[in-house]
Amino acid sequence: MVSMGNQQQCRIITATAALFLAVGGILLLVVPTEDVKEPPEFMYGIVLDAGSSHTAMFIYKWPADKQNGTGIVSQHRECHAKGGGISSYAGNKGGAASSLEECMEQAMQEIPKSRHKLTPVYLGATAGMRLLNISKPKESDEVLKEVADKLKTYPFSFKGANILSGQEEGAYGWVTVNYLLENYIKYGFVGQWLSPGRDTVGALDFGGASTQITFETKQIVENKDNLMKLRLYGRDYRIYTQSFLCYGRDQVLLRLLAHLITTQGSDRSIVHPCYPAGYSDSIKLSSVFDTPCNKRPTLYKPDDDLQIKGTGNYDQCLGNVSRLFSFNNCSYSRCSFDGVFQPNITGNFMAFSAFFYTHSFLQEVTGISITSPEHLEDATHVVCNMSFQEITNKVQGQESRLKDYCAVSAFVQVLLVHRYGFDFLSFPHISFQKKAGDTSVGWSLGYMLSLSNLLPAEDVLLRKSLRSSAWSALVVLFCFLLIVALYFLLQAICILLLVINTEDIKEPAQLMYGIVMDAGSSHTSVFIYKWPADKQNGTGIVSQHSECHVKGGGISSYAGNRGGAAHGLEECMEKAMQEIPKSRHKLTPVYLGATAGMRLLNISKPKESDEVLKEVADKLKTYPFSFKGANILSGQEEGAYGWVTVNYLLEKFITYGFVGQWLSPGKDTVGALDLGGASTQITFETKQIVENKDNLMKLRLYGRDYQIYTQSFLCYGRDQVLLRLLALLMKTQGSDRSIVHPCYPAGYSDSIKLSSVFDTPCNKRPTLYKPDDDLQIKGTGNYDQCLGNVSRLFSFNNCSYSRCPFDGVFQPNITGNFMAFSAFFYTHSFLQKAAGITVTSPADLEDAIRVVCNMSFQEMQNKFPDEGNHLRDYCADSILLQVLLINGYGFSDLSFPHISFREKAEDTSVGWSLGYMLSLSNLLPAENVLVKKTLRPDAWRAAVFLFSVLLIASIFFLLRTYQKNATKLCC
Repeated sequence: MVSMGNQQQCRIITATAALFLAVGGILLLVVPTEDVKEPPEFMYGIVLDAGSSHTAMFIYKWPADKQNGTGIVSQHRECHAKGGGISSYAGNKGGAASSLEECMEQAMQEIPKSRHKLTPVYLGATAGMRLLNISKPKESDEVLKEVADKLKTYPFSFKGANILSGQEEGAYGWVTVNYLLENYIKYGFVGQWLSPGRDTVGALDFGGASTQITFETKQIVENKDNLMKLRLYGRDYRIYTQSFLCYGRDQVLLRLLAHLITTQGSDRSIVHPCYPAGYSDSIKLSSVFDTPCNKRPTLYKPDDDLQIKGTGNYDQCLGNVSRLFSFNNCSYSRCSFDGVFQPNITGNFMAFSAFFYTHSFLQEVTGISITSPEHLEDATHVVCNMSFQEITNKVQGQESRLKDYCAVSAFVQVLLVHRYGFDFLSFPHISFQKKAGDTSVGWSLGYMLSLSNLLPAEDVLLRKSLRSSAWSALVVLFCFLLIVALYFLLQAICILLLVINTEDIKEPAQLMYGIVMDAGSSHTSVFIYKWPADKQNGTGIVSQHSECHVKGGGISSYAGNRGGAAHGLEECMEKAMQEIPKSRHKLTPVYLGATAGMRLLNISKPKESDEVLKEVADKLKTYPFSFKGANILSGQEEGAYGWVTVNYLLEKFITYGFVGQWLSPGKDTVGALDLGGASTQITFETKQIVENKDNLMKLRLYGRDYQIYTQSFLCYGRDQVLLRLLALLMKTQGSDRSIVHPCYPAGYSDSIKLSSVFDTPCNKRPTLYKPDDDLQIKGTGNYDQCLGNVSRLFSFNNCSYSRCPFDGVFQPNITGNFMAFSAFFYTHSFLQKAAGITVTSPADLEDAIRVVCNMSFQEMQNKFPDEGNHLRDYCADSILLQVLLINGYGFSDLSFPHISFREKAEDTSVGWSLGYMLSLSNLLPAENVLVKKTLRPDAWRAAVFLFSVLLIASIFFLLRTYQKNATKLCC
C-alpha cells in the first residue's frame, strides 16, 4: 500500500513538473516577443560593357529585400578583359568568346555558389558594335551569337547579349550619375533610406564614336523616340535622351579629315587648320575611310598615303568643325542639329569622359578657369594658336593626342554652345567631372539599377525575439525545472532548442536630443537636434528635429529691459517640452550661444550684457532639461562651427554606404565664408603652419582629427560696415550736417539721426556729438569713389606675420573649395540678376559692380520694386564683397571660381548651431545598445510544437492519474 502510494505521488510530481515546464516555456516564448528582421542576403548581377576598345565586366550586388522596388546597388568587383573590344574580333572565330573567359571565371569565384542560378548576366555592346552592325551586319550577328553561346555555359541566369541603343546608353549613364550623387535616395541620419527630392542632374557623355545628352524634363517631347520613362526607388522619372552616332571624339576627327580632303580637292596632301603649326604626318587613306561614318571617294585606294600639314588657325578650324553639323531640315519646334528635336535645357549637368579630359587639358595649358562660353572660346583660341613645339614642351606624356586638342576643343565649343544651347547663364551649371561619388560613370551601373527593379525581392527573414530580461527569466526557470525533474529527457531537448540558432541582434538605438539657442543680433532661433544614442565613431549622426523663431528682437535688444529677454524665450521652450519625449528631458542638453550682437553689447555695456545673460540662464534652468550654459560665442567659435555645419551637410565627414555602413568618404573639406550683420568669418582646413595660435582650432569628428584656421572680424559685417562708411564720409568731408555718398545711387537722398550712425562701438563718436541732430545724405553713384572709401575701412599695413589679409591678422594661403553664404550669397545673387553677368571671376565681379553702382535709384526701383530700402546699399555691399574677398582674403583668377555662393547646403540653411551640436554630441556619453536574443523561425516553431504536445500530454497524464486514484478511493 505504501509502495503504491509512493508510486502515485511520483507520477503526480512528474506530471506536475512537466506541466510547469510546458506552461512556463510557452508563456516565456510568447510574452513578450516581436518579429525582428534579419539582415537580408545579397543578390548579384553581372554586366559586361562591350565597348569599342575593350570589354569590362562589372559585378554588382544589392540587398535581396530591395528598397521601394529597386535594389540598393553597389559595385562588388570589376574586371577588364584582355584584348580589344568584341567588335575587333569580327572574322576571328572564337576570339570574342575566348576574351571573356578570365573575367567570367573570376565571377564564379566572387559570387557565392548558392547565388549562381539567381544571378543575371547581361552583355551590352555600345558604339563599336553599332558601327560594325552598320558596315558588316552579318559579322556583327556572328560575334553576338558567339559571346551569347559562351555566356550560356556558365551557371548564371543569362539575360542576353545585345547591342545597346544610343538612347539606352545615354539614359542608363544618366541613371548612374544621379544614383552616385544620391539624387534618388540617401540614407537619413536617423537610420532610414529617404527620397531626398532633389532635382536630378543631366548627363553629357562624349565617347569615341558617339555623344549623348540626357536630362529630366517636364516639357513636351515632340519625338517620342527621345522619351524614356523610368521607375527608380518608388518614383517615376521622365527623361529626354539622344545619342549622336559618328559624333564621338575619334569619329569626328576622321570625319574632319574626310571633309578637308573633299573641300581641298586632294587625296594626296592637305593643310589642316586644327593641327598645330609645325606638325606634319603621313597616314593611309584606309585609316580615314574604313568607317561607316565617312563616305568613300569614287576612286578610293586604301593604301595610298595622305600627307598632312598643320597650320593652327582657330577661325578656320572652327568653321570646318561647324560644317560637320547640319543645322537645317528641322521638322520640330526646336532642334539641336541633324533635324533632332531637343527641349530647352534646364538645371545642372555633369559632363564626363572626353568632355572632362578636354576641359581639364584646356584649363591646365591656358590657365583659364572655364566657367562660361567666353572662357571656353578664349581657351580654345590659345590652344589652337600654339605651335606643336610649344604644346610638346608644355605637356608631357600625351604626344599622340596633342595634335587633336584644338579640333576636339572647337568641337566641344560648337556642340555645347551652338547646338545644345548652353549660354552664359546655363554654362556655369555644367560640372566637368571624371567621376561621380568617386566612381567612374557609365551605362552599366544604371542598367543594373533598372534591371534590379524587375527582379523579385525575397521575403524578409523574421525571427522571434526576446528582451534581455525575459531571456534571463527563461534561463533561470528552466534551470529550476531541470533540477526538479532531473530524469525528464525532454527538458534537455527544450533547453537545447532555446539556446541553439540564437544570436544577439541590436535594437534600433533610441534617440538623444539637444537644444541650441542661436541668440543673434536681430532675433533668437531655437533648434532641436536629435541623433542615435549609440553614436558613430564618437559623434552623433545629428539631424534637425524642429525649429522655432522667438518673437521680438535679439536678446541684446533687451538691455535695460529687465525680464524681457527671458520672457521672449518661453513660447519656444514650451514647444520644446512637447517635442522631446518626457523620458529624454533630463538627458537633453540646452545651450544658448549669443553672437555678434551680444559681443558688441559686451564691449559697450559689459554690465548690461552680464545681466541679460544671467537672466536667460536663470530662465532656462527652470526647465527640466540639462542646462549647459548661456554664453557669448567667440568669433572663432562661430566661424569654426559654421564650417562644421557646411561640411556635415555636404557629407564631407561621413556618408552612408550603399551596403549599410557609415563611411568616412575622405573628401577634401570646404572652406566657409560667412558675412553677417556685425562680423564676417573665414574658416578652412589647412596643413600650413598657423603662426597665430588664436586662429587655430582642432576638432575631432567621426573618428577623424581636423586642423582648421578660423578668423572673425568684428565690425566688418554688412550693417556695421555701412555705418562705418557713413562715419568715414562725415570725417573726410568735414561735415556732420550733410554729405554726398558715392555708394548710394544717383537720385537717392535721405535724412537720418546722428545717433543711428554712432550708437555702436564700431564707430568713434565725434568730440561735439549731438545724437538728435539730422544728417542729410545725397547719393552720387560713383564706383571708383565708392571703392576708394570702402577700401579705407580696411588696414592693409602693420603685419607682424608672414602674411596678413588686413588689420594685422595672420592668414595662411587659401586652398581648396569654399562656400560663401549669408550676405555673401544675397549680394552675389543680386549682382548677377541686376547686371546680367555670371560672376565667376574677379573681373566679372568688378564688371557687375560697375553696372550696379552706375544705375540711378529710379532705374533700380523700376527694375526691382520688391527690394525696398536694400536697393540704396547694394553698391556698397558689392564693393565690400569685392574688397574683402579679392584684396583681403586673396582670392585670385584661379581660386575665385572655387567659391560657391549658396543660400543653403543640402536644402538646410547654414549657421553655427548645428556645428556646435555635432561637437557637443562628441562629449555626451553614448548609451549601451539594447540587445535581444533571437530564435530562427524553424527553432521557434519546433519549440512551440514541443511545448504544446508536452502540455497536452501532461494534462492527460494528470487526469488519468486522478481517475485511477478516485476509482481506488470509491472502491
